[in-house]
Amino acid sequence: MSYQILIVDDEPIIRKGIMASINWQQEDVNFCGEASNGKEALELIPELRPDIIITDIRMPIMDGLKLVKEVRQNYPSMRIIILSGYDDFEYAQQAIQSGVESYLLKPVGAEQLIIEVRQLIERIKVDRARIQSEERNMKLIREHYQSLKRAYSDDLLRGRFQDMEQLHNQATALGLDIGADAWLAIVFSIDDFLLWSEMESELDQDSLRYLVLNIIEEVLQGESKAFGVMGDLDQLIAFAGVSENSMSIDQVKLRFDGRLQEIQQHVERYLNCTLTIGVGRPVHQLTEIAVSWKQAASSVRQKAYLGKNSLIYYRDEFDSSESISEYPSESERQIIAHLRLADRQAMCDAVSDYFAVLRENRAGIAVYRRHCQRLLLMSVGGLEDSGITSRSLHQEQNNTANRLNQLETADDFESTLCDFFDFLLTLVAESKEERYTGFVRTTMDYVRDHYQEELSLTTLAQAIHITPNYLSKLFKKETGTNFVDWLNQYRVEMAKDLLISHPELKGYEIAEQTGFHDYKYFTYVFKKFAKTTPMEFRSEKI
Repeated sequence: MSYQILIVDDEPIIRKGIMASINWQQEDVNFCGEASNGKEALELIPELRPDIIITDIRMPIMDGLKLVKEVRQNYPSMRIIILSGYDDFEYAQQAIQSGVESYLLKPVGAEQLIIEVRQLIERIKVDRARIQSEERNMKLIREHYQSLKRAYSDDLLRGRFQDMEQLHNQATALGLDIGADAWLAIVFSIDDFLLWSEMESELDQDSLRYLVLNIIEEVLQGESKAFGVMGDLDQLIAFAGVSENSMSIDQVKLRFDGRLQEIQQHVERYLNCTLTIGVGRPVHQLTEIAVSWKQAASSVRQKAYLGKNSLIYYRDEFDSSESISEYPSESERQIIAHLRLADRQAMCDAVSDYFAVLRENRAGIAVYRRHCQRLLLMSVGGLEDSGITSRSLHQEQNNTANRLNQLETADDFESTLCDFFDFLLTLVAESKEERYTGFVRTTMDYVRDHYQEELSLTTLAQAIHITPNYLSKLFKKETGTNFVDWLNQYRVEMAKDLLISHPELKGYEIAEQTGFHDYKYFTYVFKKFAKTTPMEFRSEKI
């Protein structure tokens, strides 16, 4: 790293002579600028940031003494060399008293000047090493301080303090003021924290957490006695003092709502991320803070349903929402069935039903993630069982699985899986394009739109303008089954959905709605393909 020198002298020939008389590059020195008086120099210094200033004393507009005083006041780390004549000795003494490191008489010899510059460079090196050492020490102190605070909070939350004296002694050693009547815990969750590395930011996750913690402490300490600590992964924890007569939830909201919203606003404005905040109820002693902390943690988990950037105060029903919900297996079956048939609307409805079950049961986020991972796996398996595969299928599956591990809300889970199912529907459509000719595809599409009506190979052949005999041979060749069997199997699949989704419908009504106008024939065909009767199928599934 080169050292920067600014030359200040009203005589251009002296400035040029100094720059040309010595091989400054060999000395690792760069002349960053020159000025003809102190005023010009002061205008250049903020931009050039020189390490050393070489200046004359006698100059118009602003002399060297005035320049030295200004530099010493505003840039104390800069080194200064004064150049003067014999007649300026009195001025030189004043300059030395102002903190000038070196004083040289004109004309200055090259050897003498280089010796002075080298000495100043050695001092600069020492200063830089000292500053770097201090910065490293401050970083270590800061890191260890946060670790010590975290250890203190862990002891609090786990009830490890033997008595109040021990509690206060450790707080005093850490510089924490815990002299409040009552306390409450607040948990802050950085939204989309696991996705932070994918965002355009110069901050890493540790730096982000540290800056958020600074904002939390600064804002809360403006309202009450408070301190914050790093929590697990995306979370930070704050402990805030309240008075004994301000412990109701309404009083807590009145006191902290504005401050907590201010924290959210600062984090969003300055760090370009959002916070979800969970607030526990106050407790009478700091030793009881674990109760409030568990409530705050339970509150912040409601982000899954209430959304990101929320401010959530604890309610009793939050604890009852942590039970593991039963897996919506029937919705899963319908999703896969409609996916195979490329019935987008029916599949979307089944996906909505799937997530409605999870929302109704208020499944915890870990349960949500586990259920969605299963649905992802089963849907891919369902397509593969139908002979549909693609090079991109498993790559997209892996990408979606990884993203599911990073999501935090029910809406994000549903949106991500809907995007994946759209991808799967595209594969199904492409597979059909590859597998069947235009006549067969048109026949299948016609059946999907008219399966409730009377259909025959003859009417279909007329609709697509080919002979029945040719359509029959073509259909059998491309699908491996005859048209009537394919039609009946499709109608049975539709009947299965109605048997489950509409338990109020009678068997003959379902037969009518799926194109079977003879109930006995419907039962016969259903048993042929489903290996059970319609009513037995319904009783097994409901």
